[in-house]
Amino acid sequence: MKLYYGTRETTAKSSPIRGIPSLKEGITLTSCYAAYQSYKLNQNITDRLAIVELDQLSNLESDWNTSIDLTGFCIHKGSIPAASVKKVWVFNPSTNWMISRTIAHIDPEQHQVIRKKLDIINRWLTGDFVLLDDWLGDQKELFSKEQRNQMSNLWSERSGLDLFYNKKE
Repeated sequence: MKLYYGTRETTAKSSPIRGIPSLKEGITLTSCYAAYQSYKLNQNITDRLAIVELDQLSNLESDWNTSIDLTGFCIHKGSIPAASVKKVWVFNPSTNWMISRTIAHIDPEQHQVIRKKLDIINRWLTGDFVLLDDWLGDQKELFSKEQRNQMSNLWSERSGLDLFYNKKE
């Protein structure tokens, strides 16, 4: 399972060199809330959001898989070394209101209900190919073909999504 860390752009961009410094309460990692974490840190939807994709971590809570399944979050104790940073994505929310609005309205209390949509948004924000119909799910029938075509054009607008760092394997 991939783990991510949503943070400020400056922290994310320095993480391939400096790693991620430890926090007193631990570093909260996620399988699907990275954009939400970044948004909450920035407290402004016009700030660029940053997502760090991580690889090969130790010092996770012993029950981290259960925690991820139940809540979408787990805690990493200590700092995260630069060698564990796999990718860094930066997203300018002003370039795609549909994605930005979804991020701004995430409610972690509804984790089990919205998990699939969160996974899709997270995949979109980390460069995976995701269809609009995946995002709409059962609601796609509520929209006309013309509306879905308009949303599809917006959904495919990724000009504000940048892969800042990609670790060479």
